[in-house]
Amino acid sequence: MLQEGFFVTTKAGISIKDFLTDYLKIDSDYISRRISTLLLNGIPVDDLDSETLADGSVLALSAAMPGLAGSIFRKGGYLAGLRSKVGKKDIAAKPDSDAWVKVKLFNALVADLGPGLLSRGIWIKASSLNALRQEGKICAKTTGSYPTDEMIHIVITIS
Repeated sequence: MLQEGFFVTTKAGISIKDFLTDYLKIDSDYISRRISTLLLNGIPVDDLDSETLADGSVLALSAAMPGLAGSIFRKGGYLAGLRSKVGKKDIAAKPDSDAWVKVKLFNALVADLGPGLLSRGIWIKASSLNALRQEGKICAKTTGSYPTDEMIHIVITIS
């Protein structure tokens, strides 16, 4: 669920750094030490203060990845010059509007950040919740299915 992506509402135009600290409640020190790869709409991010989010943005976060690919995509990495400049164009932010941002967590970040995010609650598409229930990966107290285009707020306590 966390790798496929969950949604967070924020203000359009917020910096990635402010989004991570203010909305996801991730400590600044953790961000600098553990989150080594960030992709915004499929494009690597080096400067978290200057890159901003808009409605429909997709932000992927990863701890260190092994090998050459990990070195190339690492924020501020020595091999950043080897990155391709091809990717999705930035999504324009509408000032003073709300934005739904899709967040994806990978590798060690799932275990580190997942429990806290889930206990505070995340938004997922109803189609994702329905699929998790059908696959037996989640036991929901509700019955029936939600319309697939709805967003559902879920809170999960991990003990």
